[in-house]
Amino acid sequence: MIRHAPGAATAVMITGNGAGLRVVVENALPADGRRTPIEPTATGHGLVGMRERAAMLGGVLLAGPAPGGGFRVELTLPLVPAEPKDGDM
Repeated sequence: MIRHAPGAATAVMITGNGAGLRVVVENALPADGRRTPIEPTATGHGLVGMRERAAMLGGVLLAGPAPGGGFRVELTLPLVPAEPKDGDM
C-alpha cells in the first residue's frame, strides 16, 4: 500500500473455514488525496501476476475500487489436506 496509497488507512481481514482461506486487503484514499501511484512505471506484474499465482493454487483474486474511493483486493484459496509422507501414519 505504501507504493500506491501512501498514508492511507488499510484493513486486513483473514478468515478460513477448513475448506478455504480468504484474505481481504482494503485501503482508503491516500492521505494526500492522490489517485495515481507514486511510481507511474510498473516494475512488477502487479494484479495480473497476483491473479496468475492465485490461479496456480486453485484460487481466485478479485481487485478493484472500494466503496468510498479506496482499493480492495480479495484472495480466496482452497485449503487442501496435506498428503501423508512416507512413514507418516
